[in-house]
Amino acid sequence: ETREGFRNYKIILFVKIDKKANIDVRQVFNKIRAIPGVTTLKQEKAIQDRITYWLCEIVVKFNTRGISNKNYIYYVLVKQINSELEIKGIPGCKVYGINWQSFQEI
Repeated sequence: ETREGFRNYKIILFVKIDKKANIDVRQVFNKIRAIPGVTTLKQEKAIQDRITYWLCEIVVKFNTRGISNKNYIYYVLVKQINSELEIKGIPGCKVYGINWQSFQEI
């Protein structure tokens, strides 16, 4: 019997943090770690300092909690990171890209 709700996955996300938002990269990472289902977050490469924003490549490990993989990634992970959700979102933060080749069950 497979229990999808208890499977763990990982994926690489590229997160863009607007410098004008006045939020520390570590604070952003902590807020991502607080998203339901996220188990760990690891910074892959050095944070790229662009003129107006930071670009971070991170590995996010998560448990889908019974939601389908893609729905979890789009409607939980991405939606909660993106700042359109003012109350729940992370100020000045956007998912800039998703490396779908990196997606795997762990």
